[in-house]
Formats: sequence, structure tokens, C-alpha cells
Amino acid sequence: MSQCRHCSRSAEFAVVGIVSTLRIKPRLQKCSRSEAFCKNCLRRLLNGEIGTASTLLGPVNDAYTELCRQLRQRSKANSKIESD
Repeated sequence: MSQCRHCSRSAEFAVVGIVSTLRIKPRLQKCSRSEAFCKNCLRRLLNGEIGTASTLLGPVNDAYTELCRQLRQRSKANSKIESD
């Protein structure tokens, strides 16, 4: 069983961020890694009592970086197809 990232008790919730492209077909999506929390710590985090925005934004930033990498690869592949 997963442990809470703040207090090491048994986690009851996992928070995951999703970064998704808009106006691009087909849509690309990337999920952040999950962050496990017990009920008490998640409530305290959302109330601003513990942690910071970076607690959740770090994993979302990682997902965004990966999505941008995928978009660059797609763009390069499309450019190659158009030039052939």
C-alpha cells in the first residue's frame, strides 16, 4: 500500500495532473506521476497549511515537458513527410 508523501501513514488519495493539447488533432495528453496523500494531509495541503504549490506543480511540469517533447517530435515527423 502507498504511503502519504508527507507523514508516511497509509495513503487514501492519489493526486494526478493532466496536461492536454487543444486545437491539435489528434490530441496529446500526458499525466503527471501520482502523489499519494492521507486524508488529513491532503486536506491540510489544500488549505495551505502544509507544502506549497510546487508539491503538485513539479510533477505537472514534468508531464508538460514530456508533452512538449512529443509535440516537437510530431512536428519534425510532419515536416519530413511534407518535404518528401
